[in-house]
Amino acid sequence: MSRIITLMSDLGIKDYGVSVWKASLISNVPNCQIIDISHQIDAYNVLEAHYIFLNSYQEFPQGTIHLIGIDAVYKKDARILIVKKDESYFLSIDNGLFSLLFSDGTYEFMKVHSLEKHDSFILKNSFTHLVKKIIEDNDYIKNLPEVDSIKELKLPQVLYREANQTLIGNVIYIDNFGNAITNIKREDIQEYFGNKRIRINANFRFITKVYEYYEEIVENVEDKSLRNGEIMALYNENDYLEIAIYKSNPKTTGGAESLLGLKTGIQIKINLD
Repeated sequence: MSRIITLMSDLGIKDYGVSVWKASLISNVPNCQIIDISHQIDAYNVLEAHYIFLNSYQEFPQGTIHLIGIDAVYKKDARILIVKKDESYFLSIDNGLFSLLFSDGTYEFMKVHSLEKHDSFILKNSFTHLVKKIIEDNDYIKNLPEVDSIKELKLPQVLYREANQTLIGNVIYIDNFGNAITNIKREDIQEYFGNKRIRINANFRFITKVYEYYEEIVENVEDKSLRNGEIMALYNENDYLEIAIYKSNPKTTGGAESLLGLKTGIQIKINLD
């Protein structure tokens, strides 16, 4: 039976690492179906990996094996965590990611595989070994020691200041189009402002309308090109508030990140208008 294996990493696609990792899996795990989530995660950026993985992994069927390779380099205290949840398996270096993904503790088990000797390519060697055991010798995984503690990370929190009625969030991700995704969700804006008119302060650029979808900005506009380059806010497919520049190419004219200075971590403030 074919087994779906997803891959996510910060390896990039310029070098040969991803292809060697896949070759190892294909050679050792017959009939596997490999699907890339992303290999363009910023180097060592666990918070960015969390955003990408959180919004993608639940689309895969139960029984999927998810391999997450962020900062997956050998260190003397390096160890691999294996989580089983809803018949699916999740493997990652202990880098804080699982403290975010599984903070509610709703999983069947969390095991630990310690690296007893130097592994020059953990994803190719140790990860493949563990995937093979999951499929062919599941008792091996069950008999690994339970985790006593893991590295902890915290997500930036959305705050509301009652004194000046300000909702404060942060840019948490820059997408391929240079759009800035924030941690502010539709439900946050509804909770504090309802249907009242708001003003979004995006690095001292002010926006007073939030679109439901990207192309709404040009509805009922005869010459749509007149809106090219316009700053806009919208709710993305996961209901996060997103700041964008309509039809702006980040590789030529620039996107919200470069033109508005909306780097990851910068504050976004919302008040009543």
